[in-house]
Amino acid sequence: MTKADGSLANAPSMGNASALVCSIDSSLMTDARLEDHYRQHFAYVWKSARRLGVSEADADDVVQEAFLVARDLLDAKSPADVRSFLFGVVYNVVRRHRRRLKSSPQTTSAIDDLPDASARGPTASTERMEAARLLERLLALLNDEQRAVFVLAEIEHKKLREIGQILGINLNTAASRLRLARARLAEAALRIQAQEGWRTR
Repeated sequence: MTKADGSLANAPSMGNASALVCSIDSSLMTDARLEDHYRQHFAYVWKSARRLGVSEADADDVVQEAFLVARDLLDAKSPADVRSFLFGVVYNVVRRHRRRLKSSPQTTSAIDDLPDASARGPTASTERMEAARLLERLLALLNDEQRAVFVLAEIEHKKLREIGQILGINLNTAASRLRLARARLAEAALRIQAQEGWRTR
């Protein structure tokens, strides 16, 4: 599987991040260290939520919830790698978010709200959007557990031991999920290539 940058949609600019910081519950920002983490890692957490399948419409809410959870855990855990810690937090928040969505009608998906590549203009931009849509299409085939391991391994370039620590699973489980994810995506990619080849004949 070719490594990809995983930018399923453009992350909000820092201006937008600052606006969200200003609009967020003020109690979240009483901790100067947390506010600093929020400003530094907002875009990363937002993109992580999107990579894990959250729609653009829901991403800001998921990010805010993730930082609320992080506020309660940062002092207790004092993580050395804040980004990895935040990925673990957003992964758990996304799982809860998915459970909530299952009990209510869904009107959009992470795929639906990706911009249409044909509307982007320049060839490079079009190709980037097409690649992003293909990545999202493939990731959607995985269950939450496989998707998280695959994102960490192939996009974040984490080692299996690190992945196990981030997700709270043992090394064998991480390796098994990654193997299954790679096999499923390789099969799907071949099927898509065959379909595209048939269409262009």
